[in-house]
Amino acid sequence: MKKNILLNYLLEGKEKEISTEELLSIMFSYKINSKFHLSKTKRLLKKFNNLYGLDKTKIKDFTANGETTDEQYILLKLALELGKRWIHESEEPLIEVNHSYAVFRYIYPQMKSLSKEIFKILLLNSHNQIIKNVNAFKGTVTEAPAYIRDVFEISLKYHAVSFILVHNHPSGYSSPSHKDKIITKKLVIAGDMLKIPLNDHIIIGEKEYFSFLDQGLINNYRGISSNINKYNFDWIVKSKNN
Repeated sequence: MKKNILLNYLLEGKEKEISTEELLSIMFSYKINSKFHLSKTKRLLKKFNNLYGLDKTKIKDFTANGETTDEQYILLKLALELGKRWIHESEEPLIEVNHSYAVFRYIYPQMKSLSKEIFKILLLNSHNQIIKNVNAFKGTVTEAPAYIRDVFEISLKYHAVSFILVHNHPSGYSSPSHKDKIITKKLVIAGDMLKIPLNDHIIIGEKEYFSFLDQGLINNYRGISSNINKYNFDWIVKSKNN
């Protein structure tokens, strides 16, 4: 994603939609030309009470008094978001996800306010514990071969035993689309062939979720998988079946 787009995401309060790699790239390349005196910092904290208040403030409120700039707001959001991710990565034990509600409880705070579709891959070990939470794609994902290959490249990179696909519907409704069903079917079939099974595909809505496993669809697709010759992987990624 281009730097100007990333900076606009920070200005709009969409920092959760930026990958850690992208956040770090901004930090390492950013140059700030203004100084900020301690007295201004004290007034800023007094106005917004604490770091939590600063984190929740919008750009128009942050810059309203003329003492602070868009540039400083970007750096504030950048620092706070990196801090949250460091805490999340350093303190959180491996989380076991043996059922869909455990996944929902874990992932909902990360996805509940996203304005665009984000596809995450939860990579699991042999105990169904999350070893890596990866932002895989942004925007609408099709059943195109490239997406399917990318999912398994990521899984192999982190030595996952199995994985769960999660994405959000910004509309708030978690019902799967036709394309959601197609990509899930193909990932189940490909995963079974590659011995890296898709355990579930969960769609996050507003305080609700849809689980392909709970609704019996994963097992239905797995039945199809067992009837396909193991040498027909090209068919999986190229076919347009419904």
